[in-house]
Amino acid sequence: RDLEFDQMTGKLADEDYQALRLELMKQAAESEAEEDFDAQIESAILAARNQKPHGVTCEACGSTVHAHDRFCPSCGAPIAAQNVCNECGHPYQPDDKFCTFCGLPRGAVLEAI
Repeated sequence: RDLEFDQMTGKLADEDYQALRLELMKQAAESEAEEDFDAQIESAILAARNQKPHGVTCEACGSTVHAHDRFCPSCGAPIAAQNVCNECGHPYQPDDKFCTFCGLPRGAVLEAI
């Protein structure tokens, strides 16, 4: 508005008005694109937060147990060693022979040095 007012009142030459108007239109389009991108990021974050946590199911109570947990947070039962990696706690799939996160063979334990 100020740009148009300055042009209409003679404070701004027509050539300068056109150049400044184009620049302001470009800035407005970039700002709108950034807002759309921010909205997409926020939507992805919300979707990730609403997903069920990755992990295994407690055999005692059926609650979801996170990969790093050694005991169920709901009932306190120890997590069966065959369901999670002994080194990193990442859950195994039924046919896994190695941990897909750290590569340790299933059931192996690293010795302390």
